[in-house]
Amino acid sequence: MKTQYNSLCGLVQSMCQSQKVNPLIKVQRKQKAETNFQPQNFLEQLNEKNQDLIHEYRTDIGRLTQLRLPGAKDIPEELWQIMCNCIQSASNLKELHLSQTNITPRQLQTLIASIQNHPNIETLEIFSASIKDDQCTCIAGFIQQAKNLEQIKLSDNHITATGAKIISFAIRQAIGAGARIKTFHIGGNDIGSAGVQQICKNLTGMISIQSLGLRNSSLDEASLNSVADLLAHPACGVQDLQLRKNNLTKIEYFCSKLMLNKSVRVLELQDTGLTVQQITLLGYSLSRNSCLHALNLSNNPFGDVAAQALAQIITGCEQLTTLSIDSCDLTSQSILIILNQIQVKKVSLAGISLQKNLINNAGFAALGQAVAAGQLTSLNVANNLITHDGMTQFCQLATSPNCRLRHLDLTGNVIGNIGAEALGRLLSGNQTILRVFVTDCSLGEQGANAILQGLQMNQNLICMAYGGQTKTQNLVSKPLRQLIDNKLKQNQQNQQQRQQIMGNNMPMPDLIEQPPGLFDFERQVKTHDELYMPFGSFGSTLSINGSINSSIAQFGQYNFDPRRVLSYQSFDQVVEKEKQKEVPFVFEDVKKEEKVQFQVQFQFKEKGSRFKLSEKNEDEK
Repeated sequence: MKTQYNSLCGLVQSMCQSQKVNPLIKVQRKQKAETNFQPQNFLEQLNEKNQDLIHEYRTDIGRLTQLRLPGAKDIPEELWQIMCNCIQSASNLKELHLSQTNITPRQLQTLIASIQNHPNIETLEIFSASIKDDQCTCIAGFIQQAKNLEQIKLSDNHITATGAKIISFAIRQAIGAGARIKTFHIGGNDIGSAGVQQICKNLTGMISIQSLGLRNSSLDEASLNSVADLLAHPACGVQDLQLRKNNLTKIEYFCSKLMLNKSVRVLELQDTGLTVQQITLLGYSLSRNSCLHALNLSNNPFGDVAAQALAQIITGCEQLTTLSIDSCDLTSQSILIILNQIQVKKVSLAGISLQKNLINNAGFAALGQAVAAGQLTSLNVANNLITHDGMTQFCQLATSPNCRLRHLDLTGNVIGNIGAEALGRLLSGNQTILRVFVTDCSLGEQGANAILQGLQMNQNLICMAYGGQTKTQNLVSKPLRQLIDNKLKQNQQNQQQRQQIMGNNMPMPDLIEQPPGLFDFERQVKTHDELYMPFGSFGSTLSINGSINSSIAQFGQYNFDPRRVLSYQSFDQVVEKEKQKEVPFVFEDVKKEEKVQFQVQFQFKEKGSRFKLSEKNEDEK
């Protein structure tokens, strides 16, 4: 694309020429081999793989919405100053992202000063940039005057308790002045217990804070208790709490306050040294929880003795749709105990990640029964002890008409060609699976051909990973890989065409349900002020929260649980703002134990969504 003169790249290029400054830098990474792209300046060098962003850099700077500088290292002062001078003209800039950089304190100050008067900044992310306490004052000053700032992410720097106090106090002042800051991530710094306590002191009662990231912050009993007090405050709005990589030895007080919390939807406790006793205590504190949707307990090697406590968590949390218990030394015995509890009591769990455990064919077959019953929509069993026998049993069960499975990760399980043949037979008749990962599964030409044959009858699978580099890598010829990739690409194109026919605003399935790994990256929490209607993280069950507070709602002669919808149709058409759509939903009458279909009418507005129910003439019994 031709660079416009009034674009960011055009202005940088012009100023570099006039000042005789080299616009390029040394970048220590490989260039994309499949293109002949020639970057014009260091901005394009740093974002070489992001062609959409480069396109934005080359168009009118007044339309520029984001500035990303990944890996910006050893940039000369004069070149940095030129960029900052140009950024002053980006009046519509909304996002600033710095990562893996070694910019100097002076360069950070210059950059912050260049956006100081931009009214639309919503996101400030500075990851792994060696930020220290003396630079926090500059950042705090920006936070206090940025009226539209919503996200602040300062993870993996060198900030101590002093800097944490400065930043969190600035956030408190900004919110007090009317700002709507929703996200504050400061994990991976050197803030320690004192820093966490300062943060909690300043942010307690700040209802706009929805995501709080404190991973790897050296929490002790005192700092964890301060987090607990923040959660117990009546004005707590935290929905996403990240505590991973902290050694949590005493959690009794935390659990007692967690029982009182009504806001946390995502809780990360992986790699925190939790014992069986602590998992049991956590299960008790969550036994009547009605708000938690996703829980991560991975990398806590409590083993099978915690299976009953895990089952209590699943059955006790009414809205829990996502559970990650990777690397917990679990065997098939735990799977059987958990699934037996699920059969006794109806649960919301739809996605479970079990990678790097000790699950064998018996456990995988038991999971197949849960898939056949329509319970699970996302299953990650990567790097377990599953062979072709377990794969064959699982695939036979997954042919059930009740199957809703969309994501399946089998990476690192030696299922071989026989297992691949079973997968091919499953795919030939399946209409729900979108993603399958079979990397390092010892597949050969025979197995890959079976998968390709199954794909000929499949219109839904859009993503499949089947490479590998370990001893169990797949050995598939390049022509066969190309045929499989072409079929997947065709499915993707067909899906996009269907979306265009049904409406340009229909979200992709990936935006509705994410595979296990939800906790592996920074997440953005989105809410509506009036009514929050999120999908479960993995399932197609829809939860209605927000303005409905009672556990049982009445509509005419029916009584239904507003937090659980048994099924829905065409919700993906209900996304256009300022338009009304009617969608049929099936609720369950909790007293009469019958299913009733309603028309749910949504009206999307700028500040949220409203809905009303109208009974359909013909009930679905």
